[in-house]
Amino acid sequence: MRVTVHLPEYLRRYGGGEADLGAQGANVREALDDLFRTRPDLRVRVVDARGAIFPFLVVVRNGSELERRDALNARLADGDRIELVAAAEGG
Repeated sequence: MRVTVHLPEYLRRYGGGEADLGAQGANVREALDDLFRTRPDLRVRVVDARGAIFPFLVVVRNGSELERRDALNARLADGDRIELVAAAEGG
């Protein structure tokens, strides 16, 4: 599936300055791996050594936040929009 991955502003310099990047994958993990192949500097800023998304990032698919434990395995459809959003701490 061809999808769009939207990067928060602080990650755009590692994505070639672009906010929206194209990627392919049947799930979020595959789409991110595809993106990391062309933008390797993003990998260490998005996932840890085990491949888990850092806790300060939230994954949103088509406007809906994905559950952290299932985010990487979430199925994608052609044209989906994935957003990586920096989580804010409240208090």
